[in-house]
Amino acid sequence: MSSLRRTSSRQEVRTLACPQCGAVAGRPCRDPAGTSRYVNHRQRVAAFHADRYRSTPGPQIGGQSRLQPRREQVRTVPCPRCSAPAYAPCTGARGRERTAHHFERVEAFTASY
Repeated sequence: MSSLRRTSSRQEVRTLACPQCGAVAGRPCRDPAGTSRYVNHRQRVAAFHADRYRSTPGPQIGGQSRLQPRREQVRTVPCPRCSAPAYAPCTGARGRERTAHHFERVEAFTASY
């Protein structure tokens, strides 16, 4: 299974500081009263996933590994999974726009280079 697709643990997410409450890396998030929270803030989880996505090596081109392409780059090709046209976001269940693109679209983009 791809490391991008698996669910991260609370401890993994806590390797980054929380942008919401300012909790330092390694410490749990805090509520407004200063009490430790069992779960992390959504902003911290999002920052963790964004950091993990940026640091995951992408396909090799010319023998050199490169990082995953940016969302704007991936959207220059149509999505083979949901048939979204180039420059349009992917669609998910019930035709709703997705904030993330399908992995098949990433593969189609990288294959074009």
